[in-house]
Amino acid sequence: MRPHPGGGLTHARARHRTPYGLAECAWAIEAGKIEVVVVVPPNTTASVTLPGSNAAPIEVGAGTHRWSYPYYVKRVHHARSLDNTISEFIDDSEAWTTMLTTMRKYMPQLSSHMDVGTVMQGDGSTTLGQMLSILPHADELRAALVAALASLEDESLVRKVRYSMSDHLRKLPINGDAVLDAIQRFTVETPSFYHLCFPTGAQSLVDPLACSPYI
Repeated sequence: MRPHPGGGLTHARARHRTPYGLAECAWAIEAGKIEVVVVVPPNTTASVTLPGSNAAPIEVGAGTHRWSYPYYVKRVHHARSLDNTISEFIDDSEAWTTMLTTMRKYMPQLSSHMDVGTVMQGDGSTTLGQMLSILPHADELRAALVAALASLEDESLVRKVRYSMSDHLRKLPINGDAVLDAIQRFTVETPSFYHLCFPTGAQSLVDPLACSPYI
């Protein structure tokens, strides 16, 4: 059994009636954790590969088996800017929400017309920048959208760094010296993480406390 979360799903279950009885595999992601439940029919064994783990498959016997552990959902992120079309924003729920939230703040009369149905009746190939160019007094809104989309990109980078760092540490023995050494080496090897820890300039020694918000 090799459950493989993805596609935006937060839970799934599969059952198969074998000659020995019902075999089942289920998983659910909630509050930063994943729970995997496997049911193995009588007089059989199963090989279970846990999601997000680099460990060898686990051999289990008949019965119900459960595992629960921290799990970070990898999200596919596409950078968005004023050059993206309205249709591309609609297909990216996070960017679409960011765009509408910013519009409601700076130009509420426009945001009320930006529901998906209304937009899709028009030409979704128009870029956000083109739409702004025909609006009067949209300079403040334009600047706010640029800043909001840039902030969205920064948040995505932080999530990637946090996941990469956690994955890196999971492969090491759990002791203080190993963790500190991992942070030291990972920061040197990963410029984006280094920049997040020390945005004001280079440091000769990595301070784990400076990086803690991103771990």
